Amino acid sequence: MNLGAGLATAGKKVLMVDLDPQASLTLSLGYREPDQLEISVADIISGIVNDAEIPDDLGVIHVSENMDLLPSNIQLSAVEVSMVNAMSRELVLSYTDMDRNLGVLASQILLTAGRRTLPEAALDGLEKFMTGNSQQEAMCADLVSDWIHSDDIESYEKIAETVQDEMHLENRFSKQNVASLADTEVFPCLDEVILTKLMTDIGNEIIVPEEIDAVAEKRRTMVWFEKYKDYYDGIVALSRMQSFFKEHAAGFHIVGAKKIWDAYTKDYYRMDTYYREFHMSYENSKKSYGGSLQDLFTGVNEKVERLYSNWYLGGLGHNWSEEVAGDLAIKGYVEGIPRQEDFYSNKVRHADNKVYVIISDAMRYEVAASLTEQLRRDMQGKVDLSSMQGVFPTITKFGMAALLPHQKMTVELNNNQLKVLDDGQSTDSTYREKLLQSVNGESVALKASNLISMKRAERSELVKGKEVVYIYHDIWIRTDSISSL
Repeated sequence: MNLGAGLATAGKKVLMVDLDPQASLTLSLGYREPDQLEISVADIISGIVNDAEIPDDLGVIHVSENMDLLPSNIQLSAVEVSMVNAMSRELVLSYTDMDRNLGVLASQILLTAGRRTLPEAALDGLEKFMTGNSQQEAMCADLVSDWIHSDDIESYEKIAETVQDEMHLENRFSKQNVASLADTEVFPCLDEVILTKLMTDIGNEIIVPEEIDAVAEKRRTMVWFEKYKDYYDGIVALSRMQSFFKEHAAGFHIVGAKKIWDAYTKDYYRMDTYYREFHMSYENSKKSYGGSLQDLFTGVNEKVERLYSNWYLGGLGHNWSEEVAGDLAIKGYVEGIPRQEDFYSNKVRHADNKVYVIISDAMRYEVAASLTEQLRRDMQGKVDLSSMQGVFPTITKFGMAALLPHQKMTVELNNNQLKVLDDGQSTDSTYREKLLQSVNGESVALKASNLISMKRAERSELVKGKEVVYIYHDIWIRTDSISSL
């Protein structure tokens, strides 16, 4: 008010507009009952909103020489509410100028943030949507990063998808090399572009393990990774299989079964690990994904199968079969490799402390190697991994019997049922505890499925005072075969 009064005193024509619903300016100029005024600024604004014709002097009050007033009153509050509601409806229901302006603003913020890590060629021609000011770039990048990692990521994703669609960014990104896209988190479509390019290359027999590993490691830290985790884990497993192939491109031509055994337990088992890891990802992907990426991933699976079945199993299996044929034909086992039949005598009979033996049917060596590494990470105790050759023939009935104490294993055929005997005693599941106790009275045989359903105190009571505890891992075995183990 003071500024207006000063300008009026200086001879300037002044119109003071009161935009306060509480009418502070109107009251200050002596109008004590603003709510009684016939016309106020609220009426003028309502007329403008409704496209009404409004005379220039409507509602204007002459206060003094050179000074006029467009007064306010409480009606202005109602006008504000109605305008907010109208704007909200237009934002939701239609494309207004405001929508377009907000869309441009969103594009400017996201493109400016992306500019920091994307190659220039990816955004060529979009310069008008980006600032060249490094401080503003940093502000946009911080804003996007905070938003992406907030609880409101869903709203960000919708806006980002709109921007990338309107700017045809997916097509732009697809023309760039994968490494140049790996550091950018701004746009949700980037992972699909990256994976499409990598898996297309794999389908064309272009596999660069170093590139796949580096890109996957960068994407792993980004917010969209979980959505595509199975794809990334799968192609990383393939890249490791490819690296293994390059290391052993000459094939498998080792002389001597013991040397092949040692090579497997020290090195070759890794290929089985990578194959298992790929198929865990592949099976998970079939439950969660679809569309073009899944089609490409199916092509990756075909590459994996060729590499694993044709080259690895075919080559190593042939080498092994040739080297063990003589020993198996004459002795039924391979000389120089610890035997499953000697397990109880070597590992259990003379142990100084309580022994727990967990028996998991058909557990592969590579799974045990992975479990060993996990136990070393998670526990403070010492964890060792060793291997032994299974009894021949490698059938579950024989393997289970071989782990029990015995001097001699035999078989008998009774009513067309093959029975495996230890020292003349049945080795079926109901007889195993009796066989263990025949050597050490403080022995017990348990099923994992029963233990898991018990409380901790109940489990402790079962093994209290026992020196030998055999636990049969029967949880993931088919129900129609559990009774035979």
